[in-house]
Amino acid sequence: MIEAVHIFRQMMLLTVKKLAIIGWKYDRKVYRIWQNNAGYPADEKRKSKMIKKNLFVCFIAIIVSCMLMACGNGEVGSGPNKNTEKESGDNNSSDTPTAKPTEAPSPTPTPEPIVIGDEIVLGSFDQEFFHCEGEKYGGNPKDKSYINDGVREELVWKVLKLSEDETKAMIITRDVIAFRAYHDILADITWEECSLRKWLNEDFYNSAFTDEEKAAIKETLVVNNNKNEKYDTVSGNDTTDRIYCLSIDEAIEFYGGKVNDYNNKLVAKDISGEASMWWLRGNGRFQKWAIWVSTAGLISAGGTPCDGSEKAESGFKVGVRPVMWVDVAALHK
Repeated sequence: MIEAVHIFRQMMLLTVKKLAIIGWKYDRKVYRIWQNNAGYPADEKRKSKMIKKNLFVCFIAIIVSCMLMACGNGEVGSGPNKNTEKESGDNNSSDTPTAKPTEAPSPTPTPEPIVIGDEIVLGSFDQEFFHCEGEKYGGNPKDKSYINDGVREELVWKVLKLSEDETKAMIITRDVIAFRAYHDILADITWEECSLRKWLNEDFYNSAFTDEEKAAIKETLVVNNNKNEKYDTVSGNDTTDRIYCLSIDEAIEFYGGKVNDYNNKLVAKDISGEASMWWLRGNGRFQKWAIWVSTAGLISAGGTPCDGSEKAESGFKVGVRPVMWVDVAALHK
């Protein structure tokens, strides 16, 4: 439709152009005749009117064709918009879910550096604790026991020392986590041969840690040739251990104080909150005795029988606070 109107308009324009040229030439001719003859021939006058009439009709035709093209362009222009709007509406009403903008990944938080004194969590263990049915509970004062409830609790450790490059840390459990004899039988013993060392590096090590956590625990050269200066007993050969106990010298280095003196920093409790005795690495006044820390934080250089029999007579046991070196990267506050 629009193309036909456009062609028609072009034809009218050409016709008008030709008629205008013909009319102009014809009027010139009539004008010259009129000047020469002093008159205006009737035939020529009629032809001139006819040419002008045809010109007028052509102009009207051109105007009508322009109006038709304008209307046509309006319809054509509005058509696609309507369809587009409809299609847009259809797209908007589609059940296809709109894709959410991709969010930039959150930056990985930088872990806080580990420092001496920090408490960190590593491993888990069914910890023992002191349970008394004595006077406190209206029972027999000698009726005391150490139990565990079958629930694995997280092991909380304190950082004692960092390596020079700060990639490894020496840690000790915050609490007394178990109650065991230094050695199963009363006999001359050193750290190298005692049953507590075997239990720490086998039973406890395998029970408390995952394979990934075990990989972070470092084997350590444990120096045992230090002598009990008060009683002149020795602790035997150096050993290579993953887990061990503090010596007298290490306890004083990290907690201060001195032998046979009360030091509140050395007071340790089990998970029930009861203050507990705990073993140090080394021999007491006899080779059959081992050094321990009292519930009041006193380092007993004289020690107690390694099988715990002396304390057992009053219903008490000596506890254990494991010590080890680990990769700092494996620690979590």
